[in-house]
This record gives sequence, C-alpha cells and structure tokens, in this order.
Amino acid sequence: MMRTKRVLPLLALTILLIGVGPKVARAQICPGSQLFYVVRDEKGAVIDAGRSDLKYEGDGSEQTYRHWGSEPINAEHLRSKEVPADISKLNGKVALKNQAMCNFKDDVKLSLTLAGKTMNLVFHVPKLSATDSKDFVVDSLPFKAGDYEITLNMPPDTWVNFYPAKGWQKTTAKP
Repeated sequence: MMRTKRVLPLLALTILLIGVGPKVARAQICPGSQLFYVVRDEKGAVIDAGRSDLKYEGDGSEQTYRHWGSEPINAEHLRSKEVPADISKLNGKVALKNQAMCNFKDDVKLSLTLAGKTMNLVFHVPKLSATDSKDFVVDSLPFKAGDYEITLNMPPDTWVNFYPAKGWQKTTAKP
C-alpha cells in the first residue's frame, strides 16, 4: 500500500508530461526571418550602423519580436550555408537588423537620421506561407535625405538573398 502511494504521484506526473509535451514541441515551427540593412554614408562607403551619430527607428510594429538594432552580419548565422558572394564580402560589417517570428507579415519601415538628414525607407516583403523563414540582406544607396522603397522578392527555394542598392526607388509620399 505504501509503495502504491509513492508510485501514484510519479505516474500522474508522467501522464501530465506526455499530455503537455507534444503541445510545447509544436510551438517551435520556424526559425524566424531576419532583415539586415547595410548603411552607407553620403559618399557610399559602408559605415558601422552602431555608431552614435546614426539615429534610427521603426514604425513600432508589433509583428516583429526584435525591433531594429545594430548587429554584425555573420554569414554563418544566416539560414543557408550557401550565401551570395555579395553577402560574404559584408561579413563582420555592423548593419541594422530586424527580426520576425517565422516571417514579416507586412512591409517593414525604417527611418534613419545622419548628419541632420533623414531617410525614410519601406521594405516591401514577400507574402510567404505561415511557417516560411527567410533572410534578407539589403544594401543601401549613398545616404541622402528622402523617402525610398524596395521590393524584396524571394525565389521559392532560396533562404538567403542579397538586394543591391539599385533596387531602391524614390517615392513621392512619406511611407
């Protein structure tokens, strides 16, 4: 009888863990998406996005779980072991980074101010399935005040893609 009293709580705990365990495991469905933005000065040279005179902010969207911040690009931490040469050249450069759980649901916005000039940017992200995760590495134009947008198309079987500065378009209205 005494042995049964000791075994019952253990048995109850085991049944509880079996019932809850699969629910917890299913919550981890995707690694998340990353958007890196390489910042350049007015002459077109890559600059450290963590420098104190560069101010930046997003639109406060709740869809991202990490808002804009500075971080070095590390090709080994991207979703694919094969990355375009343009990204490999940027390895170690400090860029601005934003992340989303699984993927970005809406366009991503960024406002940058350097030397009193402000660039307002809109990244038009692709519509992906609920569990797709992609990495975007976006180069910038030489820093110039104004409103700009870029469309980030992603081939279906590609996990990491580089977007050169020539993809940016000037817009007439502030994003």
